Amino acid sequence: MIYPDAMFKGMWDLSCLLFIIYQAIVIPFRLCFDYEASGGIYIVESFMDCCFMLDVIITFNTGFYKKGYLVMKRKEIIKNYIKTWFIIDLFATFPYSWAFGGVSSQPET
Repeated sequence: MIYPDAMFKGMWDLSCLLFIIYQAIVIPFRLCFDYEASGGIYIVESFMDCCFMLDVIITFNTGFYKKGYLVMKRKEIIKNYIKTWFIIDLFATFPYSWAFGGVSSQPET
């Protein structure tokens, strides 16, 4: 179990925040200019996708505060996460490009 105030959790959340900021800038750019990632950038972005999927697992194992009390029981953590952010995280972290292949507006030759 991971304490929500642990240094690891803070650094993990900060890393995820930086990944989100990166994607908030890059995704609109890609959509506007029809630019696809390749080479090292593709590897880094795939790593980010894996981290977002891993974040779901980490969240299932991280305690939370309820009315000022720390809850560290796995069953309660799972119930709380499913009732709050799980559905949003599931849709946000689903690897659409991996599942459905890259979508390109360029005709195949």
